[in-house]
Amino acid sequence: MQKIKFESKSEFRSYAREKLCSVHNSYKRDKIVEKHVLAMLKHVHARSILLYVSLPMEANTRGIIATCRRRKCRVYVPFMEGVSFKMVKWRLPSSRKKFNIE
Repeated sequence: MQKIKFESKSEFRSYAREKLCSVHNSYKRDKIVEKHVLAMLKHVHARSILLYVSLPMEANTRGIIATCRRRKCRVYVPFMEGVSFKMVKWRLPSSRKKFNIE
């Protein structure tokens, strides 16, 4: 494997973002992640779960959220308040905030 050197942090961020966005089969990736997370939740008999709301370049968590809600599992998402966050219940409809995050 070839080692890549970066001159600056911004150069590395650009490279990392390009790699994240270049996944050819994001649907398959999302379904694999969803399958593993749901299997783990079923194994531990979770009644509540804290999930992140995904950005376009991350694994999509909407399927996990929908399945958990159908199973009567309470779903919480982080809500940023300054440098900290609090847990809030996932409710629809959602809206996009300052950094284009739901």
